[in-house]
Amino acid sequence: MSLVATKVERRKTFETVPCDLCGSSDFILKFTATSTEFKEAFRLVECQKCGLVYLNPRPTKTEIGKYYPEENYYAYQDLDDRSWNNFRQKIKNFILESQPGYADNLQWMRKVLWFLFRRNLMVQVPFIPGGRILDVGCGNGFFLKWLKEHGWETYGVEISQAACQVAQKHGLKVFNGELAEAKYPSNHFDVVVINQVLEHVYSPNKYVREAGRILKPNGLFIVCVPNLGSFEEQTFRENWYALDVPRHLYFFEIVTLKALLEKSGFEMERVLSKSFGLSWVGIRQSIQNLLVNQHYSSSNLARLGVKLKHLAIYSLVRPLAYCLAEDKKNFGVYISFYARKKK
Repeated sequence: MSLVATKVERRKTFETVPCDLCGSSDFILKFTATSTEFKEAFRLVECQKCGLVYLNPRPTKTEIGKYYPEENYYAYQDLDDRSWNNFRQKIKNFILESQPGYADNLQWMRKVLWFLFRRNLMVQVPFIPGGRILDVGCGNGFFLKWLKEHGWETYGVEISQAACQVAQKHGLKVFNGELAEAKYPSNHFDVVVINQVLEHVYSPNKYVREAGRILKPNGLFIVCVPNLGSFEEQTFRENWYALDVPRHLYFFEIVTLKALLEKSGFEMERVLSKSFGLSWVGIRQSIQNLLVNQHYSSSNLARLGVKLKHLAIYSLVRPLAYCLAEDKKNFGVYISFYARKKK
């Protein structure tokens, strides 16, 4: 296929959009990120009015599905798969149950575990007896299943039909489609969770507004996203694994996510930042992206040097940088906002 034909085809399957936060079309190129999975380059732009960073141009809704291969995308796997029932996951479940209200046995051990590990749990749902909760972008329903087993009335929304079928097979009430299409009643939920999903949707602004409509007055809204202001992003830049282009369409920092929530009338309660206990898988993938995108023709010795350098940065420099950082909440690789709908 000729270069001209490729550009024409890309215009058909990609769209250019204004900023979803403020509506401005005044943006500059932040950098270009290349997906090592799909061997394609994508532009990340920064709004000059509000600072939101987003993919532009981006795949259209009819095109984006090809970037979510259902046969291997992790959130679509069956709940009976051993990866969801291994020893590590059982330990995580035990820690989740250590939150106040979720379990009444082994209290001393649970109190210790909760004190030690609570900062590593980015989604902490305070227990409400008989509470009604919605998980937006629930994937195969693993988290919903856990919540249902612990007394919640659970609902989910998921765009993938395959993932919905997995969740529904396990007796979960999951709507297949976009959040607004589910048409839940107003003032219906005690808690709405959007965990590592807002960066995927075509209009985070619309999702946040809809969450505000369906939450009860003083209802809790929990939003978790990768943090564009993190140490990892500043280190790896366009090779940072959590960019995950083009599946991620928006890239938030604390200031832009806070502005988005406040725009829809939410009041901030707290912000959590996952500064430690990070996955080595993500660090290895970031280094691999760097090697593939910038050092593919280097010698084996040079590539080894790149690996050792960045492992040293992560292991030695990062802890020192954290201690010296003035804004420690914006240091972590993930940020979670806990906000209340105004009464």
